[in-house]
Amino acid sequence: MIGANGLFQIHRLKNEKHRAENISTIRSLAHSSYLGNNQSVCRVLGHYLMFVSTLDERLGIQLQMNGFWEMNVTEFIARNVNTGMNVLDVGANYGYFSMLMSSLVRAEGTVTALDANPYLCSLIAKSSKVNGFENKLTVINKGVSDTAAEDIDFAYSDDTPMNGLITGNISKQSQEKYYPNLIKVSVNSIDELFAHGQPIDFIKVDIEGSEDKFWYGSVKVRDKNPNMVILMEFNRARYQNVEKLIKQIYAEGYQVTKLSHSQDSYETITADYLLHSDTSHHLMLALTKRHRT
Repeated sequence: MIGANGLFQIHRLKNEKHRAENISTIRSLAHSSYLGNNQSVCRVLGHYLMFVSTLDERLGIQLQMNGFWEMNVTEFIARNVNTGMNVLDVGANYGYFSMLMSSLVRAEGTVTALDANPYLCSLIAKSSKVNGFENKLTVINKGVSDTAAEDIDFAYSDDTPMNGLITGNISKQSQEKYYPNLIKVSVNSIDELFAHGQPIDFIKVDIEGSEDKFWYGSVKVRDKNPNMVILMEFNRARYQNVEKLIKQIYAEGYQVTKLSHSQDSYETITADYLLHSDTSHHLMLALTKRHRT
């Protein structure tokens, strides 16, 4: 499990049957060092160095103390992102998945991390450099929507920066209570950002209620890349017209698979399932046009 360099062997993540052993090893290698100015550097997945905010009471704490996040998603990415792929991390946060994907695509592939929060983007850039990924990992400080726009209100909290969102997705009362920090950001669609780019093989999308905007703004990219895998967070309560979103996903011929936190647990689900899904928690969906887990 630990290579000659003393680091966790990332290829072991491809088999979820090793999950218990992998988690134990990753935790044993996790450590962090405070750098001042509310930042620390920590060892994640027993392999990569990452810069995080010490004010963060959720993801930041988990990365510093346990060294991993959402193991089911981590394993799916480890199995489906391979050498030479071009991948997008939409809603990259600290870049945890960006670091993993940068390692998986090797020198032949590319990773683009997108996030609306400029502070988080600065930390991704620092983590990229210290891990030697700067030649393959590009950081774009933009929110993702269905069209381009400037000076959009983006709200976040220092203690949970991972939940930052476009204010149009929540009420003013919720924004003031839970997301007290408000900044102006620019947004754009995936179709415009990557209109003339190379093929895209894999996209991870987690943008706190703007997943429908991502979908409507990535029509051309999906059409050009029919074998692309999309790993997308979903909560039907967050979208203005969830019926429209669900209908389009299935009309385009995607197979929708729900990732579970349990080992060996993947469920192919129907449009009706999504339409009546529990809104108390988010689903992570794998969208493919051929069977792939």
